[in-house]
Amino acid sequence: MDLLLGLFKIYRKSYKEIRIGYTIGLLIFALLLIFKTTIELIIAIVFLASENPEISIVLQDRDLFPAIIELIVISVLYKITKDYSVLNKIIKLFHYFINI
Repeated sequence: MDLLLGLFKIYRKSYKEIRIGYTIGLLIFALLLIFKTTIELIIAIVFLASENPEISIVLQDRDLFPAIIELIVISVLYKITKDYSVLNKIIKLFHYFINI
């Protein structure tokens, strides 16, 4: 969840700086992933708190592989976005010194 919030903050800051449609798409992407993750966490907590044995069987049978892949993909996306943000700042600083 922290990765998603980090992505959202970086995308929001990028949108404020450059205001292009691409960053709006990234903002929507991050918001939808945050929403999906929050809903999944709430459902998992409700199911785990339930005393119904059938529900716990459903949770035990749930395949965690897609969730692990999703976490890896979001981590890679966060790393790339963070590196791009730093690179963008370096380029702006370079342009600033060239124009002096």
